[in-house]
Amino acid sequence: MKKEHFVVPRLYCPFPSAVSPHLEAVNEHTLAWARRFGLVQEEQAFVRLRDSKFPSLIARAYPLAPRDRLDVISDWNMWLFLLDDECDEAGLGRKPGWWRCTTDTWTCSRVSGLNPWGEERLRAVFRTRIAPALGGRTCH
Repeated sequence: MKKEHFVVPRLYCPFPSAVSPHLEAVNEHTLAWARRFGLVQEEQAFVRLRDSKFPSLIARAYPLAPRDRLDVISDWNMWLFLLDDECDEAGLGRKPGWWRCTTDTWTCSRVSGLNPWGEERLRAVFRTRIAPALGGRTCH
């Protein structure tokens, strides 16, 4: 097979790159939040989480947002990345029926055989980790 070479064209961006001045504070906040609520259990997992620099994405996406809003967005975003990792590790990508009902976790938990964790575990995780971690900053 012949290898083809191509040049990736330079991307044009009509506005300058910007990063929130709150990046470091948001990063520290979100990592402390994840640790405080036990969203990562092992030190190795925490190091991987820290090295992923997820809050940087938020600081670039919302460079003008106030610090308190960035904290919420960053916490929620990190939780979504962690949920995605959990789902990958549980093999849920190979269970399309499970994904069809993810928009309503509680409904999903009642569908026989589609929730690998069980309704009580989902409720416990939400009640003890997610809701308190977000500190009443979202509807639940």
